Amino acid sequence: MDKKRLKISKQKIAIFSVFVFVATIFWFLDALNREYTTKINYPVTFYNLPKDVLINSKYPKELSVTIKAHGFDIIGKMNVSKPVKVNVSKYAIKDKIDNLKLSLSLNKISNDLFPELNNIEIINIEPEVVVFKVVKISEKKVPVKLKIDFTTSDLFMQSGKVLVSPDIITVSGQKKDLQKLSFVETKLEKFKELKDTLKVNVKLKEIPNVKFSQDFVSIVLPIEKFTENEINVSIKVINCPDSINLVTFPNEVKLAYKVALSKFNFVSENDFIVVADYKQVEDNKEKIHIEIKEYPEYIKSLKVYPEYLGYIVKKQE
Repeated sequence: MDKKRLKISKQKIAIFSVFVFVATIFWFLDALNREYTTKINYPVTFYNLPKDVLINSKYPKELSVTIKAHGFDIIGKMNVSKPVKVNVSKYAIKDKIDNLKLSLSLNKISNDLFPELNNIEIINIEPEVVVFKVVKISEKKVPVKLKIDFTTSDLFMQSGKVLVSPDIITVSGQKKDLQKLSFVETKLEKFKELKDTLKVNVKLKEIPNVKFSQDFVSIVLPIEKFTENEINVSIKVINCPDSINLVTFPNEVKLAYKVALSKFNFVSENDFIVVADYKQVEDNKEKIHIEIKEYPEYIKSLKVYPEYLGYIVKKQE
């Protein structure tokens, strides 16, 4: 008898639970079918700022949007992660009294800002108006100064100039910030053990309150294998009076250098100017120090042998 009563009691509980569950669903559906007024916070970004001005004030990072809609429509809009993008140049209006103010009425452009809320009534957006305080900007062109630190692998060397493109950019900002600006730098880049030509984009170093026409420049750093070579070059005497004949012993020196394989055959004696300066004789120097005045820019580790030479001075007949 007790088992039958227990079985009936469990059946009643199960039936009651089903009725509660169904009632809850109907209540929930009825609740979602009603209209509600609520606020949703949207992250916001402002872009396409006017090119001839610089924003000199803070602006909101978030918009609070008050909407009125059925629960079914609201429930899918509560989790917001994608920011609202506001085109400042398109929607902002210059202040009639103060030309250095731009006003942006968000409520007037709500339909453009929130196309996903087309079936929902937007009651208000806070802040209703965003005011940008601006200052007039100036422009000038400045060269780009490359900051780079690199090493090459054994038997490799830099074989030519580093090419920077563009090597001149346009900077803009307040006149007082541009007056002393004569160049812009790249951020320091480091490269190790290079064994091939490097082609890479490098970022420009930011300057407070100054805009760049571009944030990156491209560089080409030529790297290739090198070989070592020697060449004999005749000595040229300089600063010697016409009445004097300065003779060095020997009358030529040996130059040792490193050169990229691709340029090896281009090097000749005529690419170098090696001099003996008569002023050292006037200073009573026992030997003249030999100086290299000119040489090709693509050769490296240039050394002269011997570095000091004996000499005699003869009077011209």
